[in-house]
Amino acid sequence: MTANILYDLDWILPLRNEWLTAVFKGFTHLGYTGFFFAALPLLYWCWNKDKANRIATLTLIAALLMFFLKNLFQDPRPPATFAMEGYRPESFGLPSGHTFLAIVFWGGMAGEIRTKWFTFIALVMIIGIAFSRLYLGVHDLEDILGGAIPGGLLLAGLRVSKPGMKGRSKRLSALLTMICAFALPLILWGLWDNGEPPGKFILMSSFFIGWQAGRMLEQQGLDFTRPQGWRSLGAALTGVVILAITAAALKSLLETAPLEPWVAQITGGLMIGLLITWIIPVILVKTGITQRSKT
Repeated sequence: MTANILYDLDWILPLRNEWLTAVFKGFTHLGYTGFFFAALPLLYWCWNKDKANRIATLTLIAALLMFFLKNLFQDPRPPATFAMEGYRPESFGLPSGHTFLAIVFWGGMAGEIRTKWFTFIALVMIIGIAFSRLYLGVHDLEDILGGAIPGGLLLAGLRVSKPGMKGRSKRLSALLTMICAFALPLILWGLWDNGEPPGKFILMSSFFIGWQAGRMLEQQGLDFTRPQGWRSLGAALTGVVILAITAAALKSLLETAPLEPWVAQITGGLMIGLLITWIIPVILVKTGITQRSKT
């Protein structure tokens, strides 16, 4: 009976209709890593850089653990007959990365905002994204639970820094996070089984290091403030344009350079991380879109 509940998706088929399919396709697109890693820079530039950094740290740790656990378990996805056309990934099923990242990201947002209305939105997003993977037939209940449990534990147990930290405590927290950014990928790489880590894992690891290195540089030499009013839109547009142009140019350069793939992936991840948390904030201050902190 338990096995049937965990692995059987026959109950999903009668639920499918045109309207629900559109809804859950929308939810599943909001659960791809691309969405989370597009949202994080905007939160950092335009909302609250300290809160955004805490959420980014949790999300990046979750992403690295997701890659590691998928390789560890190598659990196949449900039979292809259940998957809706165009939505069956090639990766392993356990844990559900959508569920893992949704809990950490939206749960982290709810923990930082601390309002009833946003907590409700976060719950809707988490449940909708998780259920969309069942609805589309690309994960079974075991995969969903496999993402929900470590996501919940990470969200509850990991606090890299605390709101209100200042001075030495804040710098110490940043240093410890930087150490984590270096140590976690190395530990997971050392424990990796079944071949070498995929390029996405290497890229994500170097992005984590670049993000935290840029964050430390920003804290020590810039300490920009949140843009006010319309300037938030200016910061978002400026940051997105610079990021898109730089990422495209960097990708073209690294693809043509005589480098090993892993070297190109490390270089690209480091540069994009630094760009988001340090270089773009410098540009935003230089252009007057935002300012340095007066404290």
